[in-house]
Amino acid sequence: MGPLARGLLAKKRVGDYFDRKDPLSNLILELMLLAASAPDVVENIWLDRGQVLVRRGNRILDSPFNPETLILNRGDRIPFIPGIEKIATD
Repeated sequence: MGPLARGLLAKKRVGDYFDRKDPLSNLILELMLLAASAPDVVENIWLDRGQVLVRRGNRILDSPFNPETLILNRGDRIPFIPGIEKIATD
């Protein structure tokens, strides 16, 4: 069964619950960028098909944690693609 068929079956199983939720892949990409720009936040990240392991760094983080404020390139925040807005969660 191909990925499209699996996706359609998964949607049928859970309904519309996840339609307005950010995909987990967004968080994984943010953690990968944090590992590169703030190793004191994310010390290590390991990706394999079907699983992600994250080792947290030693930095004490503010609550709530917003990874976008810590993802930097040469000291500047990394610009996200214009026109793509995050979907607000209800």
